[in-house]
Amino acid sequence: MQDHVGFGALAEAFQELENKGFKRILVVVSEAVWRRFNAAGEYPFFTNRSTRLFPGFSPNPDFSEILAGVEVMKEFTPDLLVAIGGGSPIDVAKMMKAIRFTKEPYDPDQPELVKPSGEGPPLVAIATTSGSGAEATQFAVFYVNHTKKQSLAHPTARPKMAVVDPEMTYNLPPAITASSGLDALAQGVEAFWASNTTPEAQEFATATIKYALDNLYNAVHSPAPDNRYHMAQAAYLSGKAINITRTTMSHALGYHLTTTYGIPHGHAVALTIPYFFRLNLDPTLTVNSPLGPEGQLRNMERLVGLMGQKTGDDCFVFWRNLMTACGLAPTLREVGVDTEDKVRAFVSSVDMAKTKNHPVAIPADTLVQFILANP
Repeated sequence: MQDHVGFGALAEAFQELENKGFKRILVVVSEAVWRRFNAAGEYPFFTNRSTRLFPGFSPNPDFSEILAGVEVMKEFTPDLLVAIGGGSPIDVAKMMKAIRFTKEPYDPDQPELVKPSGEGPPLVAIATTSGSGAEATQFAVFYVNHTKKQSLAHPTARPKMAVVDPEMTYNLPPAITASSGLDALAQGVEAFWASNTTPEAQEFATATIKYALDNLYNAVHSPAPDNRYHMAQAAYLSGKAINITRTTMSHALGYHLTTTYGIPHGHAVALTIPYFFRLNLDPTLTVNSPLGPEGQLRNMERLVGLMGQKTGDDCFVFWRNLMTACGLAPTLREVGVDTEDKVRAFVSSVDMAKTKNHPVAIPADTLVQFILANP
């Protein structure tokens, strides 16, 4: 199987799948997305086969919901698994397959012990948002008891086929377009500055950043085929970038905003990015990046230029202005992180000792004081 990206990608994907002989298809999709997906008429690929839906997951999927999906897999025995939507259904489908065909028996209370085997039906991921790039990654994010964030990272979790057709995003409302688009842009930025960055990852990240900066505002306010196409490209390429590098502290901090304050994932991550345009250039902080202090400085200067700015301070202001222009609250204070205690809880949600992929080591109290000074 191969990825299909661009206008007509969905038709191309169905044409390829038609020849594979699949008979039993389990579709991981919310009921609302399934209705929108079929709004122009039902797809013969699904109606001509035994097709069952699994819509039983929330926007921030819980492990208990994934286990329910595993039971459906056991009962229905699909020969093809399809996920339709944004990052949530794709991550749910990845985890369902990983658990159903784990190498060893798993403990339902210890999801971190799941060891995917790569066996089972192939997974096809059809993106209907331009954001997470989950269709192009080997990662899955979920929650335990709706509070504790967990993740899976395994090469076999990467979908066998990613389908990225801009037409699937035509009906997205402005708020989702903005939040998902900023998620893609943030992933491009994080892949560029990550300790694990590589020339290939930076190539993907550079394209992501350019596409998003040139098209996000118009995609939100005056959506047209051209800007929808380029935002779809940005999301897909951001997934390819972080599939190499993984994400950094911005994503790690963002999960607290989602679970505690109900902030959509892309918006949550975007709220944290501006701080690191400044902090990553602080010469007093220890450098994690293998590039060393001078290489890290040059890398950040390249990124600042890619953002069309001259300094990290410029990027701080530019990013917040972009969020405002896209209709999203640009500061932590505006979303409820408005006291020192809340800021400390926010920062303490991340184990700073486990953030080596962030290019500089930032002590927790340093970050707290910086946020309090720049709320």
